[in-house]
Amino acid sequence: MARRSAPSTTIEISLPALRPRASATDAVYDTLREAILTCELPGGTPLIEAALAAQFGVSKTPVREALHRLAHSGLVDMELARGATVHTLTPVEIRDISELRAELEPLALRQSIPHFTTSDFQQMRQVLVEAKQSLVAHDYQKLSSLNNSFHHALTHRATNHLLIKWLESLSDRRRLISMQGWSIDNRSLREWDEHSAILDALETGDGEAAVQRLRDHILRFSQIVTEQPLTEMPVPI
Repeated sequence: MARRSAPSTTIEISLPALRPRASATDAVYDTLREAILTCELPGGTPLIEAALAAQFGVSKTPVREALHRLAHSGLVDMELARGATVHTLTPVEIRDISELRAELEPLALRQSIPHFTTSDFQQMRQVLVEAKQSLVAHDYQKLSSLNNSFHHALTHRATNHLLIKWLESLSDRRRLISMQGWSIDNRSLREWDEHSAILDALETGDGEAAVQRLRDHILRFSQIVTEQPLTEMPVPI
């Protein structure tokens, strides 16, 4: 694979209309976060406060605050010498996150199972329907978002609130990992077949099978990503 040339210091991203009553910091944060998670801003892209402030039409203060929030969530690196850059996932980081997920998500699912409602199952089934449509349309950015939604639906009724917070803290990097993994081995159809199998087990009352399928699903995907060279972030298809 040809190595990508060094990223330009000019940042070109689409700017949506500001949300009513949204603060300038929130508007900058939301736009940059989505651009990073959809790989519109790939890993290594410099995020220059003055350039961003000019593009957003705001002062540098909300840009600086937004960049610090993004750094706290692991999406941006802040260094004195280089300033802010979009974080680049490493194989070690992906392995570490996947190991955490493989232990924490099945635990959260096991805690959630007694509290699932019919509405929860309907919501998860609807995510699968939307995923099928996105697969046909080759909309992998949408699939990445739906992937996050499905995993959240599996675990959000866990009774350990610290556990939920830990999983929420990993959600953005989980979304980046899915984009990166699909760029290496586009197994997105198999991913959603595995999601469907997890939901099938839940709906038939076989909670332990669902828990085991979820753990296997996380570890299989991690193996695909970490066994391949990860020298750059993907360009969305």
